[in-house]
Formats: sequence, C-alpha cells, structure tokens
Amino acid sequence: MKPDRQMHTDDDAYRAAYLIAGYIKRTLSTREHEELDAWVEASDENMKLFEDLTDEDNIGQAMSYFKSLNIDAAYNRVKAKIPFESPAKKTWPKFISIAIAASVIILVSIIWLVKHNDIATGNKDWAKQQGDSSVDIAAGTHRATLHLANGKTILLDHTKKGILVNEDGVSIENSGESISYTGTAEGSDAMNTIDVPKGGQYTLQLSDGTTVWLNAASSITYPVSFTGRERKITLTGEAFFDVAPNAHQPFLVHTGEVDITVLGTRFNVQAYREENMIRTTLVAGKVRVSTAKQSQELSLGRQALYRQGDLIVSEADTAAAMAWKNGNFSFRGEPIENVMRQVARWYDVQVEYKEKINQHFTAEISRDVPLSKMLGLLQKTSSVHFNINNRTIIVSP
Repeated sequence: MKPDRQMHTDDDAYRAAYLIAGYIKRTLSTREHEELDAWVEASDENMKLFEDLTDEDNIGQAMSYFKSLNIDAAYNRVKAKIPFESPAKKTWPKFISIAIAASVIILVSIIWLVKHNDIATGNKDWAKQQGDSSVDIAAGTHRATLHLANGKTILLDHTKKGILVNEDGVSIENSGESISYTGTAEGSDAMNTIDVPKGGQYTLQLSDGTTVWLNAASSITYPVSFTGRERKITLTGEAFFDVAPNAHQPFLVHTGEVDITVLGTRFNVQAYREENMIRTTLVAGKVRVSTAKQSQELSLGRQALYRQGDLIVSEADTAAAMAWKNGNFSFRGEPIENVMRQVARWYDVQVEYKEKINQHFTAEISRDVPLSKMLGLLQKTSSVHFNINNRTIIVSP
C-alpha cells in the first residue's frame, strides 16, 4: 500500500461526502456548488453515486440505522476528517471507492439527524411550534436537474448562473431561477430533460420562445431545437405553459393518455400520477385535448378533466389553477387528502393519517411560509390536528 495515495483517496471521499451533504442541506457556497458539479460530471460512477445518495428513500433507510448511534460523537469523528477548504486546482479521482460511498452515507445521515434531532425524539404539535425555526421545515425553492442529450447532468439552482453549455449550436443559459435556450440546431434530434424534485420549482424558456413553469415533483422532456412539423414535449407532474404562437408548427404536450395541441396560448396542466387524473385548464387562447377515444376543444375559462378513460369539460377556476405559479396554495373546498398531497410535494415530506378524516378546506396561503405556519393556518380552519415524526406529518381528528 502507498500511504500517500491512500490518504489522498480518503480526503477525496470525505470531501465528496461534505459536498453532497451540503447539497441536500442547501448550504453550499457558489464555489462549492461548482466543485460538486465538476465532481458529478467527472464520471458515470460519480453521477450514479450522487443520484443514489440524494434519493430520499435511500437517505431514509440510512437514517433508520444511524438513529441507534451516538450522534454527537459520530458527527464529530466524521467532521474531523473532512477537508472543508478545497485545495486549489483539485483533481478528483476517476474511480469511486467504497470509502466514498460509506463516508457520504454516514455524513448525510448524521447531518439529517442532527438537523432534525428534536423532531426525531417524538411527535410534535405543529400549532405549538410556530416561530421555532429549530424544528421547522422551509418552503420549497428554485432547484432542478438538467439532463443533456449526451448523458451529462447539471444541477440547477441560484448558485449556477451563466452559460451552462452549447449543445448542437444552441446555448443554454441559467439565471438561477430559470434556464433559456437560444439558437437553432438544424437537423438535430437532441432531447433534454428537466427534473424538479419535491421541494423545488423551476422555469424553462424553450428555443421557440415558449415559457414553461414547472411545479414540484415534475419532469419535462423536450427538443433542444424544434425542427419538425410540430413542437412536441412530454410532461409528468404539473406545469404552466405560455406558448409562443406559430401557425405552421403546432405545440403538443403529451402527458400520460392525454395530448394537448395549441398554436399559441396559456394553460395549466396537472398530471401527477398520484392524483389519478389529468386536468387541463385554459387561461388564454384555445387548446384541443385529445385521448385515444375522445377529443375536446377548450375555450377561455374552461377545463378538461381526464379520469378513468373519460374526458369531461367544465367551467374552470383559473385563479385556483394558477395559484401555485403565483406563489400561493389555493384550496376551494378541497378534501384533506388533496391538500396534503400538495403540502407533501412542496415541503418534501410524507403524510400519514391516524384515521379517516372527512374534512374539506377553503384557504389561500402563501407558499413562502415555513411548514409550521402552513399547518398552523390549516389547523385553524378545521377540526384537524397535525403532529410530526422525522419528516412525516401525522394527521388526526
């Protein structure tokens, strides 16, 4: 064994652990975020490890084990080995050792436990926690992941600004809250994907000038440049579209079993799998909503609801449909299950019910407030109570 080489590998392992943990906590500086991007993009193994260890299910499994540890002692042991100041012109190794995987899991788990230690000690009544930031969960923020046609992944948030890449002659620029495509790639069939996690949102301007606002837990796949007879994109989750007019090139949104075709208009699409329906709400212009068996044209102020094979058109509450885009929750006689699914996506939490609750909510609440205030306001509007264990909200009568 070569001691110097081993020490270098260990340092890299703990540095990677620190950066990934900082990404999860959203505490990285601009320089650290750039360093993490470079490390993720350095190899397929790095990228796979990053994706695995930032997956909330994997983090949850690791947390279950570390609950049995002496948290303070373990945290201090790991922290002491981390080179918090990155050496100049650091060169990351092109392989992933077991040490990296182990140290990342350990550090991420410990940081999460330290951060939520008083939450983990038992259920807490959210109504008593308002104003106590030590046990609170922040609202979502601007963050997403961009997947390029060449397989590379770029993390998007406020720290990664400027020209990200030039792909097939098209420049991709990030403002910190949105990315935009400029230019035309003649004959290119390159496709990009943006994934917005729970607790995130992001805005995208396509190469044709169309703007797309993406809600939490949503994904969109689209061409780098629209060169065919139609402008076709694929959506899961929720998005608001402001489509650039082009009579010679219709814009097509494909989501599940529904296709939405427009020339130039503004509309919202909600297509979360867990909602078991696809809702298209028209705000301006006209759209055609089609399934394998039906096709309906929507006019201003109408919505199309697709559920269990049926497509139903009705009057729409456009203000409620656009509320998330404008920074608000808007509940209009919504059952508790519908409300809590929105809360779960925005605050990146889980929800459990003590028993069946037949409560409906009507409220307008800012999406900027921390979870404690959100739940406190909901609790005042109805006979329902919220407790929390780790990042799980327990709902009871």
